[in-house]
Amino acid sequence: YLVVVSSILVWLFTVVKILVNQWFDRRRQRIFSHLYEQYYETLNEILYSGRRMSKEEIVKRMALPKDYAISSQRELDFWFRIYIVDHVKRVREVNRSNEMILLRVLHMREYLEHTLLEGTTSQRISVMQAVRYLSIPMNGGLVARLVNTKNYLLRREARLFYMINTYDEPFEMIDNDETFTLWDRMEIHLMMSQTNAMGKPLPPFYAQIQQTKDIPNKAFLIQELGYFGAPEDIELLLQYLDSTDDRI
Repeated sequence: YLVVVSSILVWLFTVVKILVNQWFDRRRQRIFSHLYEQYYETLNEILYSGRRMSKEEIVKRMALPKDYAISSQRELDFWFRIYIVDHVKRVREVNRSNEMILLRVLHMREYLEHTLLEGTTSQRISVMQAVRYLSIPMNGGLVARLVNTKNYLLRREARLFYMINTYDEPFEMIDNDETFTLWDRMEIHLMMSQTNAMGKPLPPFYAQIQQTKDIPNKAFLIQELGYFGAPEDIELLLQYLDSTDDRI
């Protein structure tokens, strides 16, 4: 009898939990749809404008409260969703000046940096991923605190951030004895593509090609340098044409 009653109670609890989650999901979607309709076109006008807008003009166009600032993870998630909807299918070049001012208007960077200091590990990982994908400038000192953290995913995100923002030795944060995973290679290639598309100087990594003893890593970096490097960089790779290792 107790087993039957317990089973019924567990079933009821599960059903109620599912219904409650569905209600919250629908509520979040309604809020997002409202924000999307209200701000999406305005965001695009700001991001794709051919001229530099002032902070005052962007505030006026956004029609936000005078002292508005992102103050919760939920607000941040909503803005990211609106931003990312277009980010994944962008074919036009974004006005980076307007973009940086927009981020300041929303106080997004301040909230992200606060999360890196006070947030949970999962929140910090999410922040680092968003910062990299959206190329949001961050306080390097805050990220530096995370490059040796015990959590592998967070440490990896922090080190990937440094790879694309440190131009002297971009790969010094990576363990030379650790072979890049397929995901690592995809991430590095994506960062190189984004950097190249934005017209930023690509971090030099020829020295890493010479120093690394990990052949799969060496072969991958040679491919990346051949794909993105300047003519003078590619000339440095000619010596590897005589390599006896088929992987190179």
